[in-house]
Amino acid sequence: MNAILMILAAVLLVLGFWLVGRALEKRWGVDPARETPSQDCFDGKDFVPTPKIVVLGHHFSSIAGAGTIFGAVIAASYGWLPALLWIVVGGLLFGAMHDFGALFASLRHKGRSLGRVLRECVDEKAQRLFTVFALLVLVLLIAGFTNILAGTFAVSGAESVLSVGFGKVAPGASAGTASILFVLVALLFGLLVFRKNLPMLPITIVCLLLMAGSVWAGLNLGLNLPFWAWIAIILVYIIVASLAPVWGLLQPRDFLSAFLLWGMMLLGAAAAIAALVSGGVAVELPAYTGFTNDNGPLLPTLFALMAGGAVSGYHALIASGTTAKQIANEKHARPVSLGALLLDSLLALLALLAASTMAGSGESATPTEIFAGGLAAMWSAGFRASGAYGLVYSLTVLMVSVFALTTLDTITRLARYLFAELFNPDNRRLKKLEGAQRFFATPAVGTLIVALLGCGLGLIPDTGKLWSLFGAANLLLAGLAMLAVAVWLKQSGKGGGLVPILTLVLLALGCATLSYLLGVGVGHIAAGLLTWIDCFSIVCALVLLLLAVLLLIRALPVLFGKQQPEAEEE
Repeated sequence: MNAILMILAAVLLVLGFWLVGRALEKRWGVDPARETPSQDCFDGKDFVPTPKIVVLGHHFSSIAGAGTIFGAVIAASYGWLPALLWIVVGGLLFGAMHDFGALFASLRHKGRSLGRVLRECVDEKAQRLFTVFALLVLVLLIAGFTNILAGTFAVSGAESVLSVGFGKVAPGASAGTASILFVLVALLFGLLVFRKNLPMLPITIVCLLLMAGSVWAGLNLGLNLPFWAWIAIILVYIIVASLAPVWGLLQPRDFLSAFLLWGMMLLGAAAAIAALVSGGVAVELPAYTGFTNDNGPLLPTLFALMAGGAVSGYHALIASGTTAKQIANEKHARPVSLGALLLDSLLALLALLAASTMAGSGESATPTEIFAGGLAAMWSAGFRASGAYGLVYSLTVLMVSVFALTTLDTITRLARYLFAELFNPDNRRLKKLEGAQRFFATPAVGTLIVALLGCGLGLIPDTGKLWSLFGAANLLLAGLAMLAVAVWLKQSGKGGGLVPILTLVLLALGCATLSYLLGVGVGHIAAGLLTWIDCFSIVCALVLLLLAVLLLIRALPVLFGKQQPEAEEE
């Protein structure tokens, strides 16, 4: 993989997403004059009309970052070519229609979830099956990201509360400190822009300077806390962030974090091109290393590892969970959904290149360290600044951790929506519900339950090893999300021949990947290698496969059956 190939792949993605997006926009009938859910259902908390650039920042920060980087780095173990092909082909063939379709379907259904779309196009049981499936995936995500973040932030022993001075602060402690400071800056931005109605541009500049100061503070000031303490801090944070109005934390934090992510990508791409063109850094990773390695066979394992950068069911949950509630005009749907997906794919390319330069070094163990080491090496070689390696490395670890935190609180908010929907599928007002239904549909109750479940599972040291399970479930979730979009498109008369075909392919890939992981777990137990990870993975895989099969039984006859009357678009 060289600079020219990376540029060609990026250009192909840009042109492909633009052409596909324009074609879908015309086919599906995007209407700029139509009232959006943020206007029709405005409540000042979840439904809030928001400028396009802010929504793009939220959507991009939520779908990209740690998951995309981890997936590309781990998938590089098979060589750079398989991962590159899946990023480009998977993104253009599946990702574009999946992400745009999920957001547009939600916009046409009052900003509600894809489960609600299935309810209206199939039946209530289909809604419940999809909702339970999505909730299980989100709890797995909370557990995985909490475990990884706490492990990154934690300092072994934690003999002192603070460490001061550049070079004396561990990268993880720096990331934890800066992440907390970022939250405070985001709260300030939300208060000044969305409550005090001060001009966005000058406040953005001020807050970006404060964020730069937070980075400097993080590099020079570290909170030395043990693993369990960071789990507790993350638990409190995601509960508060999930219940707070979107203007108070979600929107400003994602908007400001997006600038960091864009900046890291631009500087990383510039360093990569400079290093590869000058020959300062050699790409050690072969195009193809073999069909099997410690992660398993290339197919279908690759689809489980690449949980971002191409097609991800999690993107559909973000689109129909938070983003659709903030879109101010239907014409913003394409640039927000496909713009964020494009940036996500470009980030995956950058992570793949970073991993390719680190192959054979034997130094970095975790995906974060590999990514940080690759970017730091390319920066040092490309700009002939060998003394900057430590600074770039620390900054990259810090940025990845921040993006993981932004993803984590969005996940919790999505889980809160879905948990409430499970007990209140008709979306009735809370005061009209009674008894246990009202109790479990209360936002605070749902948030506490999913947060405690996720963070409790994240306390177990080996939870991070569930990445393949999440990746497989995430791919199957993408297929189920496409199924919801496909049945709606058919009933509304906007469908096309490719939609059901791509839906079936995604469903087949997801089921095959999840079934493979199920077989691996059973094989380990049969061989006497009994671990809690194997047992947990088997139970989760069986439950997820059962839910998916039951949903398919109900929805596929509608998709391939006789044309239904046009579904009502509320």
